[in-house]
Amino acid sequence: MVDADRRWPEVTRLIAELPAGEREVVLLYAWEDLSYDQIAATLEIPVGTVRSRLNRARRRLRELVADTGKGRVATSRGDTAATSRRMIR
Repeated sequence: MVDADRRWPEVTRLIAELPAGEREVVLLYAWEDLSYDQIAATLEIPVGTVRSRLNRARRRLRELVADTGKGRVATSRGDTAATSRRMIR
């Protein structure tokens, strides 16, 4: 948990670097804990678009994390860092 707290500024910076559509989907999924269907309804887009944006965002986040040279952000749920972990798994 301490590592997650220390890395939080990095996570928020990485999310900010995402294109707007991908960032919206990530935030609704990870922070608001919405389902794909709920995100689609909220953004008035097809569920397939939600899936593809989330997939692209996860891929970009993995690449950005790798580019930082700091390794991977953990990808499991279950603690206070679950939000950052959920978005890239």
